Amino acid sequence: ALGASPVHDALAVIALLNPDVLVDVRHVNVHIHIGGGYCDGMTCLDMRELIDKPAPNCYFALHANREIFCEEMMRILKNNTVYSK
Repeated sequence: ALGASPVHDALAVIALLNPDVLVDVRHVNVHIHIGGGYCDGMTCLDMRELIDKPAPNCYFALHANREIFCEEMMRILKNNTVYSK
C-alpha cells in the first residue's frame, strides 16, 4: 500500500514457514556492491538477457503475496508463541 513500510525481516521468516508467500522467484546472479559510494551495500542483480552473463548463484523473489504474509503474521502475533509445524 502507498505509504506502507516493507517488513523484509518478517517476510524472510515467513518465507521459511510458508514458501508460498514468495511470488515470481527467479534463479539469478546476485552480488552485494562493496565498492563504496552511493550504491555501497546494495543488492545488485542484472535481469537483462545477455549471452555471456554470470551463472545464477541464488533464488530471488521479485514479489510477495500480501494476503499470505498478513495471515501468517496475524497467526503468529495472535498466538504469541513460537511457530512450529
